[in-house]
Amino acid sequence: MMHAHPDGMIAHGHTAGASRRSMARTASFGLLGIAGAILLAVCTTAFLLWGINGPAYLLDFIAAYCG
Repeated sequence: MMHAHPDGMIAHGHTAGASRRSMARTASFGLLGIAGAILLAVCTTAFLLWGINGPAYLLDFIAAYCG
C-alpha cells in the first residue's frame, strides 16, 4: 500500500524492512549486553578469589574444575 507524504513523495513500504532491521539491531545489542554482564561477573569473581586467597587458590580451583 502506498502512502502520500506531505512533501509529495510516496512511500513504497520500506518502513516494514526498516522496522525489522531496527528490531534485529536491538536484539543484537541486548545479547551483547548480556554477554558483557556475564563476562563482568566472571572477571569479578576471579579477582575476588585472587584477592582472598591469592593466585594459588584460583589456579587450584581451575585445575579441580577442569580435571
